[in-house]
Amino acid sequence: MPTASEVLDVLDRLERDPERRGRLASSYEIFRACVEEGLLNDDSIDWLAQRMQQLQGEALIAHGPVSGGVREPPVWDGNWLQSVHDWRVTSSGRADAALYRREGLATAANDDRPSTDDGRDLFISHASEDKDSVARPLRDALIARGWSVWLDELELTLGDSLSGRIEAALARSRFGVVVLSPAFFAKRWPQRELAGLAAREVDAGSKVILPVWHNVDHHYIVQRSPILADKLGALTGLGIEQVADKISVALERAGVRASASLSPEPVVQAVEPDDGPARLTIPSTAEEQARLVSERPTYWEYLLFAGVLLLGRSELETKWDDHELRIPSGARREVDQDSAPAFMSREIGWMGAQVEVLDRILAPSVQEQAFGAPGVEADAVRIENLARRIVKMYESLLDWAASLRNTSVPGAFRELLETTACFADAPIGQIRAFIDTTAGQISRLPELAAGATAENPATVTLTLTLAVDPAVQERHKRALKRLEQELA
Repeated sequence: MPTASEVLDVLDRLERDPERRGRLASSYEIFRACVEEGLLNDDSIDWLAQRMQQLQGEALIAHGPVSGGVREPPVWDGNWLQSVHDWRVTSSGRADAALYRREGLATAANDDRPSTDDGRDLFISHASEDKDSVARPLRDALIARGWSVWLDELELTLGDSLSGRIEAALARSRFGVVVLSPAFFAKRWPQRELAGLAAREVDAGSKVILPVWHNVDHHYIVQRSPILADKLGALTGLGIEQVADKISVALERAGVRASASLSPEPVVQAVEPDDGPARLTIPSTAEEQARLVSERPTYWEYLLFAGVLLLGRSELETKWDDHELRIPSGARREVDQDSAPAFMSREIGWMGAQVEVLDRILAPSVQEQAFGAPGVEADAVRIENLARRIVKMYESLLDWAASLRNTSVPGAFRELLETTACFADAPIGQIRAFIDTTAGQISRLPELAAGATAENPATVTLTLTLAVDPAVQERHKRALKRLEQELA
């Protein structure tokens, strides 16, 4: 028979699939889904009842109110689950399901290298914001060169239940590739991994850290991590393939080969970057931004704008982590059935109004007042205010979704409430991507300006558009239709 973790995995995938999420409304539908996936046979519903009771006892799953609004414990009669409605996976359950899938992928991976129990050549430590742009392509480039790589494919903010697996991978990997970026230094998990690698260096008396610099320079690193001050880093601005080449060269100079045994190896030389176009350092602390405004070097106004955006987002990472886990927050609200339709209408209206708010925030006249017309000095206060308004909108969307999830509505409205909260997902991601793009483009201004001419001036266009995911809109329409049918 399958394990309780396998059942939890099915429930989690049902909840994440807009086409199948409605099956969680019925215990019998959950059973049928498990049968369809080959997890159970047709006479195993009693076994499923016991597993679901176990998962609920561990607070990995929960269920909503049944008829009359009274929350009741699940009850089974013989081989048949009685009608228990609105099953859902808790935040702890989602973390455990994610960990279960990660362990399953580790055993099923098509990899001729030794298993993770025997260790890997390299562990890539990174912030989740740098996964798509740096960590994943770097992993692929290193594997193509014959190295075995451990890269966590889950968000490191899922919870402490992942810490044991991460720390074990750190201990079994020969070397640690550390992607140093503004996002790295703004988050708890990547710095914890760095501390683990540093401890290994002290214990072994040899260097195991290979730094990769992403949108940072030596001055930035010295201020934030003195233990890395004497290590040069490979620059991502030169391309991922060159970074992978430099890591490979460093390992080979240390006497390590991709086909070598997995025993500890001697000192790894620093990864040295080639000379390349200089990149600007984004000031990601209030002190750095104050100094920038005081000194006003070339491009200061754009650096200030990007810096305020990055700092504002980093200060809200806990809320972002909670949003990804669908954790409710804010004042608890109770809405009865008579008030629910008007309540849902107001909330949807608020979400729609944010596009108009964004238009006012980014109006050309507002941007000109901040950055100045041609030949006019920029206004530091207005630049900071402009960036903070964008960050404030980002926070408002996070708070709005969390507040909706902390609202008690009659059972018939629960699915509509959740799909409404999901309206914020795409706009939140769009603002995060805009901040990353802004920082990346502004850091490259000297490079862009170097190739500019009077006839072909350098141009940087930064676009922020808020749009709801069409799949969420369709899911919302179906939820609304089901609600109308039920109320009718």
